[in-house]
Amino acid sequence: MTGRLILALATAALGAGTVAVASAGGGEGGPEAGPASAKRWRALDRAPLKVQEVAAARIGRDVYVVGGFLEGGVTTDQVSRYDIKKGRWRTVEPLPIAVDHPAATSSGGKLYVYGVFGGGGPDIATPRLFRYDRAADRWTEFASSSIPRGAHALGAVDGKL
Repeated sequence: MTGRLILALATAALGAGTVAVASAGGGEGGPEAGPASAKRWRALDRAPLKVQEVAAARIGRDVYVVGGFLEGGVTTDQVSRYDIKKGRWRTVEPLPIAVDHPAATSSGGKLYVYGVFGGGGPDIATPRLFRYDRAADRWTEFASSSIPRGAHALGAVDGKL
């Protein structure tokens, strides 16, 4: 895995706590570095929120961390973006609802968040689908699916979720 992919995975796993990543050399889509001992870890700046049970997805040089539980178990609508090149965090437009255990992916330069806990009460899965347009810094809600989901995975293949 490249260092940037490890960054995305570490961000998803750790939310907004302190994050460290392995840098394996090679660029995005580049070859793997040599032996594991050649990889180096580096700490990232602290994220703006301490959250857990989040989703994360990458668009270009940005990794987005969506929703989750804040300290004290409060569900949040906040979305943070980490700029890989600049090494900086910032918050973007919040989701229309507070969510935890969401699934997120990117496709066509847009961020998608689907099937979340939240919006219907604690521990109630919803079939809601949201798209974030980073150029407009705006969320759009689409028609819900017929099956409520939460704590799952989401991917995009050939432009389809």
